[in-house]
Amino acid sequence: MASAAAAASPDNAVTIVGAGLAGSLMALILQRSGYSVTMYERYNDVRQIPSAGRSINLVLTSRGLRAMHALGDGRLVKDMYDLSVPVTGRVMHQVDGSEVFQRYGKDDSEFNLSISRYELNIYLMNRAEEAGATIHFGHALSTTDFFRLGPEEKVLRFALDGGKTKNVVVRGPIIAADGAGSRMRYALRDAGVLDFTEDLCVQGYKEIQFPRNPGKPGGYNLQREGLHIWPRTTHFLMALANLDGSFTGTIYVDRENDPESFAELNTPGKIEHFFQKHYADAIPVLGGMPEIVRQMKENNIGILGTVRATSYNLGGHCVLLGDSAHAITPFFGQGTNASFEDCLVLFELMSQHAPAGGMTPDGLARAFDAFSRERKPNADAIAEMALDNFVEMRDRVGDADFLLKKSVENLLENTFEDRFRSRYAMVCYGGGGGITYDAALRLGEVQWGIIEDLVGSSTT
Repeated sequence: MASAAAAASPDNAVTIVGAGLAGSLMALILQRSGYSVTMYERYNDVRQIPSAGRSINLVLTSRGLRAMHALGDGRLVKDMYDLSVPVTGRVMHQVDGSEVFQRYGKDDSEFNLSISRYELNIYLMNRAEEAGATIHFGHALSTTDFFRLGPEEKVLRFALDGGKTKNVVVRGPIIAADGAGSRMRYALRDAGVLDFTEDLCVQGYKEIQFPRNPGKPGGYNLQREGLHIWPRTTHFLMALANLDGSFTGTIYVDRENDPESFAELNTPGKIEHFFQKHYADAIPVLGGMPEIVRQMKENNIGILGTVRATSYNLGGHCVLLGDSAHAITPFFGQGTNASFEDCLVLFELMSQHAPAGGMTPDGLARAFDAFSRERKPNADAIAEMALDNFVEMRDRVGDADFLLKKSVENLLENTFEDRFRSRYAMVCYGGGGGITYDAALRLGEVQWGIIEDLVGSSTT
């Protein structure tokens, strides 16, 4: 049985569906800027759930941090650094056991931050609540009705524990940040507002932990400041450092239809043979074969995919944010950064067209329409670059010719830093925000052509 509809919202009210990373940051930004934010999260409060199995790391770059800088609160950015491990480049572990370091930026001043998704989500929810946002947990969006009650009234229907349902009447705008499987995105498609595709990657992933070593400085068995990659052409292993000296590892393998797929790696013997054949040098730092077998048997297979929507909003009623609009594969480390950039762009447009205390249906429609137009080409571009980086990480980084080209690229960056930036640097460090994902994609293609010409001419 459905509970009674909620009371009417105040004029500056914003409803956010989803209290993940993007939803929590958006709530923090809006609440601090004079809006009144109410959030509905499908899961129970993660702060009451042990972190075991939920510690998958992500990467923050200066592009993603700009949304926090915009609040003018130095504490937020400082806390990000305190919760993170700086990563200055890739460490490629080759088949012969050798290692090759490949710097991300022009020097050590440009780096990424390795941070626990679980800890970051907790941090942002805490800050949003401290600012005054309200979060309702255990509210899984099931259906919506945008037009039945009136031109500005929407009904959100939530499934609660115990088979109960709850109808919430919303008279302000809705920001949907409910993830890659967004129920709001489906609702907008069913209402004829937009269309979308969900393209699954043939590979899946499993989290696999690298334990700390008490006998090493800081407990680190591997170079702390590196993203470690074991490229093996059709699959790869990677690891990012944690503050406690351990590393969070991820192994990417085809889900099925291959002799070396997760579907086939289903016995201790097959798992042992696979790791001895491809990742022998990683076995000791993974804690030994029994621990590898245990994790490969017990840990769930994660699904990877790309969501592309034709647009992101229904006038000024609702707008999709982050993964709900444009989920991407993790191979460029930009999923969270793209979502945080969404938060900044959406806030700037709302401040311009529908400020707190002055929201109007027409102003919200202008803000949401502009957000959709601006973010879609950039979301499509980073999705394409993430898929390209997938091939680079599993295959190209093990190729000597490719590594030579990357060395030339780094030399050009340091010699002509005011005129030349690598595609990676444009994506992650972005010239203070002046280089969009779409521009980085197009410029990167031109610049890589220049590098190929230079390397080709030097080796003939």
